[in-house]
Amino acid sequence: MRKYQLEGLEWMKSLWMNGLCGILADEMGLGKTVQAISLIAFFKEHNIPGPFLIAAPLSTVSNWVNEFARWTPSINTVLYHGTKEQRSEIRRKQMKNQDQRAPDFPVVCTSYEICMNDRKFLANYQWKYIIVDEGHRLKNMNCKLIKELLTYPSANRLLITGTPLQNNIAELWSLLHFLLPEIFNDLDNFQSWFDFSSVLDDSDQNAVNERRRRNLVSTMHAILKPFLLRRVKTDVESSLPKKREYVLYAPLTPEQKELYVQIVNGTSRQYLEEKAAERIEARNGSEKQSRARSLKRGASGSELSTPNKSAKSSRDSTPTRARRRGRSKNYKEESDRDFNSKLARLEKGIQEETPEESELSEGEMDEIERAKTMKLASTYTFYSDLRTMVRSNLSAIEKEISSKKLQNPVMQARLVCNSPLNFYWPWGEDSGVDSTLITSSGKMLLLDRLVPCLISKGHKVLIFSQFKGQLDILEDWATQLRSWNCCRIDGAIAQADRQEQINAFNNDPDYRIFLLSTRAGGQGINLTAADTVILFDSDWNPQQDLQAQDRAHRIGQTKPVIVYRLATRGTIEQTLLERAGSKRRLEKLVIQKGKFKSLLDSTSSSNPQRQADELKKIFGDEDIEVFDIGAETTSESLLSEKDLQILTDRSDEAYSDQRMNESGRAFAAVKANTDADEIMADITSK
Repeated sequence: MRKYQLEGLEWMKSLWMNGLCGILADEMGLGKTVQAISLIAFFKEHNIPGPFLIAAPLSTVSNWVNEFARWTPSINTVLYHGTKEQRSEIRRKQMKNQDQRAPDFPVVCTSYEICMNDRKFLANYQWKYIIVDEGHRLKNMNCKLIKELLTYPSANRLLITGTPLQNNIAELWSLLHFLLPEIFNDLDNFQSWFDFSSVLDDSDQNAVNERRRRNLVSTMHAILKPFLLRRVKTDVESSLPKKREYVLYAPLTPEQKELYVQIVNGTSRQYLEEKAAERIEARNGSEKQSRARSLKRGASGSELSTPNKSAKSSRDSTPTRARRRGRSKNYKEESDRDFNSKLARLEKGIQEETPEESELSEGEMDEIERAKTMKLASTYTFYSDLRTMVRSNLSAIEKEISSKKLQNPVMQARLVCNSPLNFYWPWGEDSGVDSTLITSSGKMLLLDRLVPCLISKGHKVLIFSQFKGQLDILEDWATQLRSWNCCRIDGAIAQADRQEQINAFNNDPDYRIFLLSTRAGGQGINLTAADTVILFDSDWNPQQDLQAQDRAHRIGQTKPVIVYRLATRGTIEQTLLERAGSKRRLEKLVIQKGKFKSLLDSTSSSNPQRQADELKKIFGDEDIEVFDIGAETTSESLLSEKDLQILTDRSDEAYSDQRMNESGRAFAAVKANTDADEIMADITSK
């Protein structure tokens, strides 16, 4: 163990000896897991009986068992997971209640969900220590998990989190309430004591009462100091490779821009219906001439259909995706991808009899089927039937669009910034995709230029998105258009499959891309095989994005890391980044770097001028490099070869171009190709 990790062990031992609970809040990637394991090893070594419970996210439960086997193979552990019957078998054979204080009683590693589902069983044990990994999961005082865990008898509790404060003071109180409910029992008083709203107002920073600010922050630190240990990488881990972050602003394509305006104006539903009708007319218009020629040749049995493209399904290009195919869904649970595929088939006039398409009335189905199978005796009859079919399709399209969830304009605006294909999927389920998948989105154009360059240089890449539908688009791009093998983790991936994906990416050189949802795949996973992180879209909670970055930038990483954050200037995404910056400033004020390095450290700065200087740094510009992409229409014109050379440079000289210390976030701005503000100016002028 490293020196600071041994100090962390001593801090946890002191908490236990004083009967206190605490938060191990070291920055992500500093080995909080091994520090917690060392505490349990200390108990076992001194014959202090358990039992011990570790509650962790589903993605990391197996990792806990693996880390115990790696560092302390003599300690018995059990992965308490599986079906109801399997868990019952584990309790009967390995977790007998009467043996819970026996030396060989296993350390129980389980997920949050099992803690809630099996409370009536697990709450019967007298736990010596309950350790909650990714403890910020308890930030909502009303969530079911915190209510259930509070019913578990325990002598001590430890929260492990790299992000103890994410959005507001109430979340921090929720964590403290879980640890010490007798002390932190009144949220209203806590919030009234620590009102940081005026402190975080950038516009008034010249008029802020410095003495009040210092007192507020100092009081908060004094309260937290006994319960919280916080170290950051730049203080304790000099051997960790450097990291730098770019924000890349991509343009909106004309299609994105038009749809974005409709969403802002609240007319997106009507717009989507009109666009669908236009596609029907255009498609059918191109078919009229070929149909007429067939009639003149006397061909019989003409069908009103459009041939499907054939392509290898992207679902076969990830290690476990094939298992998830072929499941029928209730209409109400239909995903955006299902909706988009169905809409495309409706436009084409192809209505096969499947459970998912049973929403059409019997009359509509009969009309289309009759138009497809009847022998057209004349051109007049052909056009008459064609008009009937179009009317039927339009009715079905209106019905489908009315069922699509368009009530949240903020969410829809974020989706259109990613790709308009989140709203309309122009290909069928069994057909392939084409370059439209790339050219319809500014971010996709940018990604398609950047990632091939990274892969050609031997880098492995993590791509994060908030949205499952966007991950579907990214997977089709990677596997179908670029023929790359990729791994994927989102909320629908089972625990065993997640570990299979992680192993494949870390050990198989053929897998160079890992697609992850920020929430499901951004916590507790070690993916140091990657040295590049791409945030396709950002989270309202900046700590989620930081956790995603630290899947690669953590202990065990030997190569410099680059993070690319994609955004569209002048849209909802710019507001999101500004809000995230405000939340980061709150976190820096309350959980300030250097104030919680040691339980015995009483040398915090008493110099008012020094404190004032430190606080002023918080209100400076975010030290993240901005690389502004112009409004061109091809990926080659978005990023030139010279641009790519700058953005992918990992030399020591490139990393030395910083305005701050080796924090890996601050760099000189790169000159923009064009002024992307013109994009939003054009939108707002309409």
